[in-house]
Amino acid sequence: IFHHPQLRRVTVNIKDVIVPFLILLGLNTIVLICWTAISPLKWERVHTDARDDFGRPLDSTGRCTVENNKSLPFVVLLLIINMAVLLLANIQAYQARTITVEFSESKYIGIINASILQAGIIGGPLLEWKKKRFSSRSGSNVSGIKVLNNPR
Repeated sequence: IFHHPQLRRVTVNIKDVIVPFLILLGLNTIVLICWTAISPLKWERVHTDARDDFGRPLDSTGRCTVENNKSLPFVVLLLIINMAVLLLANIQAYQARTITVEFSESKYIGIINASILQAGIIGGPLLEWKKKRFSSRSGSNVSGIKVLNNPR
């Protein structure tokens, strides 16, 4: 469609959408299953030194940890797969920006994809920095909203 301006209408079939979706879902599922089989996460709870009058711990933190250091390749592979798809979606949204259609949403898809890319580029290193800088009591969560909230 980008190299043939004489074409006026393109119909997107279900197959055109479902095949890339299933490929991406399959790749992510395979990587996650291999990660779980080779280097499963283990739940670890750590009690603080604060004790009540009877010697029971007052506070504890818990998180999933990796026993052996084999999880990095899986994280990198998942990042590469999903960032490549996000980059491809951004490229296609950019290419489709000049298509004049009454209900063209490529501009909005491009904005959404750019926002996801920006959140990943800024949020990933920020969460890593936070993990090294503050203790687990500082209130981090997956979305990164409370990254710098340190109650101490």
